[in-house]
Amino acid sequence: MSNEHISVDLKGLENLLDLYFPDRKKPRREALNELFHEIAIMETEITMDDLKKACEEIKDVLPQVEDEFLEANPGEPLDQVGILRLVLNLAHDGYRKKYGPQYDNIYALGPVVEKWRMELAKKK
Repeated sequence: MSNEHISVDLKGLENLLDLYFPDRKKPRREALNELFHEIAIMETEITMDDLKKACEEIKDVLPQVEDEFLEANPGEPLDQVGILRLVLNLAHDGYRKKYGPQYDNIYALGPVVEKWRMELAKKK
């Protein structure tokens, strides 16, 4: 069975975070639950395949994107949940549309994300 139709569940999300971001700090359970809820209530379903594709699409530029994000938001490197949120803001139009403005208001995210979304679009 293909992953494309497998809905995201909490354990699957944890496994994906460990697969793609094994060296990152594990999130607090509350943060993981919040991200899971964000994904679960999307108008357009986000599947495990969508998450994997987003991670794969962004992996080559992610270090540069995170460096720019941290320049604008000094602090610790992003944990697993934070980095996946950044990936989804970059690679998933529906997630960006729904949650981008919220995170743009909390962090200086907008300029970094929009710059890199344009760069990634050129490569498609």
